[in-house]
Amino acid sequence: MSEFSSVFRPNAPDDKSFQAVLRANNYYSKKDYESAIEEYSKAISILQSSPETKKTSDFAALVFSNRSASFFQRKKWKDAIKDAEQVIRIRPEWPKAEALVQLEKYDEALDCYHVAQQKNSITNKIRSKIFEFAVKMKNLIYVIVDNSTKECIVVDACWDVDGIIKFIKNKRLKLVGAIVTHHHFDHVGGKPPSPFNQLPIKVSGLCDLLKRFPKLKAYIHPLDIPHVLKTNPELSDLFTSIPLSNLPFKNRQSHLCNTNIISFIINSTLNSSALSNSNASRIIPTPHNFILSLGNFTLLRFLHTPGHTEGSQSILVNETRLFTGDTLMCGCTGRLDLPGGNLKQMKKTLRKRLGSLDDKIVVFPGHDYGGDWTTIGIEKRKGIIGKTKRKQ
Repeated sequence: MSEFSSVFRPNAPDDKSFQAVLRANNYYSKKDYESAIEEYSKAISILQSSPETKKTSDFAALVFSNRSASFFQRKKWKDAIKDAEQVIRIRPEWPKAEALVQLEKYDEALDCYHVAQQKNSITNKIRSKIFEFAVKMKNLIYVIVDNSTKECIVVDACWDVDGIIKFIKNKRLKLVGAIVTHHHFDHVGGKPPSPFNQLPIKVSGLCDLLKRFPKLKAYIHPLDIPHVLKTNPELSDLFTSIPLSNLPFKNRQSHLCNTNIISFIINSTLNSSALSNSNASRIIPTPHNFILSLGNFTLLRFLHTPGHTEGSQSILVNETRLFTGDTLMCGCTGRLDLPGGNLKQMKKTLRKRLGSLDDKIVVFPGHDYGGDWTTIGIEKRKGIIGKTKRKQ
């Protein structure tokens, strides 16, 4: 039966259709779905012959919905979808996802579930508040594309996953991966920090993207993986990789500061029986100089650039474009006073790791704070890299 029927009860336009629906509902409650289908069909026939179509439309939507549910119980998926489409034509907010799941049309089913979620008034109120905050954050989200294959990877998918997906679909691209530059909620989504974590708010991000694309892989530096899982606990179930309860450490700081322990966790997890689950390999740890090929002509090199967080990473594309997250912005770096921030590490990152790169490399930062691009050369001559080197 329609999950909306408890809040949506339109009046029957005539006694015949009303009695037919009563009989059908009775059959449905007794799990006699074939008889229920027969009676719902009688009611639909009566309604379709009515000259007052507008007055009968809402009641017809309810009957189609209930007959769709009856078809669903009989595993007649195609008939269930046909009736669901009639419901959607009349009442667009009613979903048809369950039947699509049974037909293994998972992408379409996810879209239908998402439409239903979007119609929820409570969700919309929270969403509007989140977007108000997002505008102030000035995050920059990137889609890296290999033009020969149209394969793409999104960097720091957050705040507006719907908009990201729409952009990718409109450009006719094929999304094959998601990169996380660092674990902060404004780049990865999930639970916001205190005091906002007391509110029923969850920022759309990586978790939502991976649910919408069941085969998508996520690329995260090993040191930031535990933090991503902490703010997105659903990912532990999704990946069955590195569940927080299984991490072999007592003190968070000793774990996060010890590369050997991190290596042990990654290696033991990737070699465990958990990999028998097809989802287990969807989280890809990306240590320094990890190389990822995208399509035919695009090569991504992951640089470990700690300072803003322990596991911050920058992505160098074809040795010419650098996506830095919050490690390097136009003339400044990301905050160092947050948990995981480290001034000493940031200086080392700027002087040695980024300071050794070619001046011509174009830098694309994680926020539009003072500009949406710079170059390594500019930052050496009159930006934060140069200032850090001169203070040596």
